[in-house]
Amino acid sequence: MPTYAKFLKELLTNKRKFEDLSTVELNEECSAIFQNKMPTKLKDPRSFTIPCLIGNLNVEKALADLGASINLMSYKMFKQLGLGEPKPTKMSIQLADRSIKYPRGIIEDVLVKVDKFIFHVDFSVLHMDKDVEVPLILGHPFLATARAVIDVGDGKLVLRVGEVKTELNPNKPVSRQAEYEGIKTNKKLKHKPPIEEPPKLELEQLPNHLEYAYLGNNSTLPVIIASNLQPKEKEELLQVLRQHKRAIAWKISDIKGISPSFCTHKILMKDEYKPCVQAQRRLNLNMKEVVKAEVIKLLDAGIIYPITDSSWVRPVQVVPKKGGMTVVTNEKNELIPTRIVIGWRVCIDYRKLNDATRKHHFPSPFIDQMLERLSWHIYYCFLDGLSGYFQIPIALEDQEKMTFTCPYGTFAYHRMPFGLCNAPATFQCCMIAIFDELVKDIMEVFTDDFSVFEQVIRRCVTRSETSKILEHYHSGLTGGHYSGTKTAHKILESGFYWPSLFKNANRYVTSCDKCQRTGNLSKRDEMPQNCMLSCEIFYVWGIDFIGPFPSSFGNNYILVAVDYMSKWVEAQALPTNDARVVVRFLKTLFSRFGTPRAIINDRGTHFCNTQFEKTLKKYEVNHKTATHTILKLVDKLKWQTERSTDY
Repeated sequence: MPTYAKFLKELLTNKRKFEDLSTVELNEECSAIFQNKMPTKLKDPRSFTIPCLIGNLNVEKALADLGASINLMSYKMFKQLGLGEPKPTKMSIQLADRSIKYPRGIIEDVLVKVDKFIFHVDFSVLHMDKDVEVPLILGHPFLATARAVIDVGDGKLVLRVGEVKTELNPNKPVSRQAEYEGIKTNKKLKHKPPIEEPPKLELEQLPNHLEYAYLGNNSTLPVIIASNLQPKEKEELLQVLRQHKRAIAWKISDIKGISPSFCTHKILMKDEYKPCVQAQRRLNLNMKEVVKAEVIKLLDAGIIYPITDSSWVRPVQVVPKKGGMTVVTNEKNELIPTRIVIGWRVCIDYRKLNDATRKHHFPSPFIDQMLERLSWHIYYCFLDGLSGYFQIPIALEDQEKMTFTCPYGTFAYHRMPFGLCNAPATFQCCMIAIFDELVKDIMEVFTDDFSVFEQVIRRCVTRSETSKILEHYHSGLTGGHYSGTKTAHKILESGFYWPSLFKNANRYVTSCDKCQRTGNLSKRDEMPQNCMLSCEIFYVWGIDFIGPFPSSFGNNYILVAVDYMSKWVEAQALPTNDARVVVRFLKTLFSRFGTPRAIINDRGTHFCNTQFEKTLKKYEVNHKTATHTILKLVDKLKWQTERSTDY
């Protein structure tokens, strides 16, 4: 016990009293306590995690570990990077709990960006738990390369490259602007309403029955109207639209959206599903510009947001929008019909996610009943559901499943996009809830995924057009005078419909002059008749030798006979393959199965000889020889027919 402890104890129990001029000597430890020179006791500063960027993958927490002798990466992160297969290794890793793990392989010279520095790093790829918080460990090799200096007290990590250094603070939030250098937005810019500042829109070519009209000055704020309107009708329509032009969304960001409390799209997964992370696809420069414009548009509208990690990742696909056919001259001055590409469409493949999603069995209306209610109306219109899809919010716990990757980062959807399983049912539920009082009175709601549903029914035709359509598809150049049902199906495939389509098609076929000239003859009766050839069992035999084989009990060959009708096989082992043993075998065969009508064999000398021919002539059996290839069925039936005429 320290010597000053007894002095303090006696002083506190009043056994010793201070004198005015007494001197007490204290040792070094006691003096440090009284003078408050001891360092302040701090809590655990936790581990040092720093943000880094590998390719397009942003890692917010990469552990800087002085106790690790290697750089370690989780196998899940390796799959997200899409670097192929790791280099095999026989390395074994001993963890802190003294357990032994074997990595999947090694990847070398991976570019890791930390702040403003880029380093070449070798990683060992190891399977980790799915919910691991730190998927990346930067050990001694990385810290030595970066000349790292860790100040545990201040919580700072200093990296040096040459004379340049950077300072990282793990406890301070780091800006993620570097991840999206290709997408820059001006946050200070306040967007004006489209009524005050009309946007620049790319107008596509319209069919002949439609045309563009403009609600603003200088050909701005376009709308699509019918081209056959009278000038007075057109002016009255535009006047109404100008009064309510603030209700029209000219950009996708102008639509406020639907409240999550009213309608939310949920993705319910099957019991045993496996998350899928797909690698990014390579895009050319033109496709990258299309993807960049689409991402900026969706970011401005608040439909997508950046995300760092997800168990469901899929790439962006860019497919061309093709227009009509045109004739183009090639280098040889030849006219080549070519389909012109009028634009590009950004798509995301959700097939693997849809396979793992439980189907929502929403009672969709029957298409024939809906068309029955729509038929014979003078006016009707279709509403575009494009903006409606992007306005239904996705449940917060399911937004991570909507992740996609592109050259400008990894993003997830706030709102329901195209191509999702159960998306049509969700949209239809929402529309029915909104227009509950109007459904089946003046409105029909029927939706399908627009990636597969497009112009299935172009229009419901009037009664005056039905006869012309039936004549074209039944008696025209592409008709073919088919039955009523097939003619009706051809009309449906072309996009036309009216309620009595099948009835009118059958009536038109029965009144067709060319169809009725065939009388009651069906197609089966019109075909030429073939003779029915009969063949009894054991009527035709095929015979041949197999061998020579190694001698077994003095036998070197096998003589095989097969019945062509029943496929019955008779075989006998023989010492030689001459005509004498063949004749003896045939007599035994005839005595057991009766005399056949024909025997077929190849052109071997043991079959094509005088002794064999005399035996067959004696029993009135036809001898037919085949080529060295496989016998054709036509030849067999021909020989059988020739034999049948003899009886």
